[in-house]
Amino acid sequence: MAKTAGKKTLFVDTNILAYISLTNSPFHTGARNKLNHYLQNGYELWISRQIIREYLVVMSRTLSDQGGYDATRLTGDTRKLYCAAIGFVHLENAI
Repeated sequence: MAKTAGKKTLFVDTNILAYISLTNSPFHTGARNKLNHYLQNGYELWISRQIIREYLVVMSRTLSDQGGYDATRLTGDTRKLYCAAIGFVHLENAI
């Protein structure tokens, strides 16, 4: 968590994005609630391109292991995250 030019910002790590995406995760609700808390309190959420690469690896392995690999969903999620990382959309619109 940081403040830049008067803005409150929060860097979101890969595991949080994965927990939000995996609705059967025991951490899903907690992760979503925590990010919603930050959004409702005026924080900007940030990610990096590295986080997107890690997300793609984690999610493709996890979904494959669960027998529910959905390349279309994963591609769509990754594109949204990439757009957020390069500033086309805010992260809250991508998750």
